[in-house]
Amino acid sequence: RTIQVYVNGELAASGRTSSGRALHMRGTLSFGQMAHGSWSNHIFGGQLFQLNIYSGVLSSGSIKKIADWGLCGFDWEEFSSSRVLRWEDILTKSRTGSVTEITGCDLKRVLEIMRVKLNTVTAQLGITNEDLTTVTGQLNSTLVELENVTERLNRTEEKLDTVTGYLNSTQDDLQTVTGQLNITQESLESITTQLNRTEDELAAVTGQLNRTDRELQRTRANLRTESARSNRTEEELGTCTGTLTETRSKLKGTRRLQNITKWDILYTAPYYHTVLTEELFDKLKSSWDMLREFFGVNITETLVEHFRTHDVEEVECGAQSAGDIFDMWGELVGDEIMMTKG
Repeated sequence: RTIQVYVNGELAASGRTSSGRALHMRGTLSFGQMAHGSWSNHIFGGQLFQLNIYSGVLSSGSIKKIADWGLCGFDWEEFSSSRVLRWEDILTKSRTGSVTEITGCDLKRVLEIMRVKLNTVTAQLGITNEDLTTVTGQLNSTLVELENVTERLNRTEEKLDTVTGYLNSTQDDLQTVTGQLNITQESLESITTQLNRTEDELAAVTGQLNRTDRELQRTRANLRTESARSNRTEEELGTCTGTLTETRSKLKGTRRLQNITKWDILYTAPYYHTVLTEELFDKLKSSWDMLREFFGVNITETLVEHFRTHDVEEVECGAQSAGDIFDMWGELVGDEIMMTKG
């Protein structure tokens, strides 16, 4: 280890101790004389003042500061945490032999040092007082702000409680809506499937409509052809009255022979001596289809007269000729025949 000796704050000498030497932690610490051997041969003949033992090596700056302040002027509180053995504690211990207590401090010097420290502390207190006033104002302002913040916080807590209630209610509503959305999603999927099927059916119907349109165009062409034929037929219809009379005579004769069939209607105009066409067939069919509404009704003169009055499609030979046809048919079937379903 290295030993350093400072005089008046300046390093005067240094050296290293012998290897293996150590300071024992137990025993008696003595100042002024060796603790063993002949007491008379190991006496310290000098003076000790402000002797302190520290927990670590002091820096050269700290040693210089101690020397500049003198024996009585240094503030030992600065080293309070590092002084493990203090001079003021040593003075309280027992003494033996010839020990003379001396006054090591110059009173005037001590007073001067205390006056400087007092001025420094006074200045610091003045600054501190100003700071305290400023801080007090700031604290008062902060207190007012704190009260305002506390009031706002209380209002915020009330709003938060209200919002929390709304949120809880909204959560319940959200769960309900979520359930409804799930049901709606399932319904939407079902409707989507139905729409897909409907689109397929619509495509099929569109195809059928296209085919029907083509057939309609062909039918229109046929109708134009049939219209020309109808014009020619109108010339032939001039003989309708004579033909009807002849047909009535034949039908009456047939009735007397009890040989009436469903084909006897073809003896009437506009069928007799006429080319059978689709248009003629439709007219015959529509005349018979209207009888479906009278199933179960007794066919009498009244019923026949009803047909003659309300038939919506008169035959081409004129209203009077159509009435004659129904009249003849009424005479054929008589009042004894009943039409029934079957």
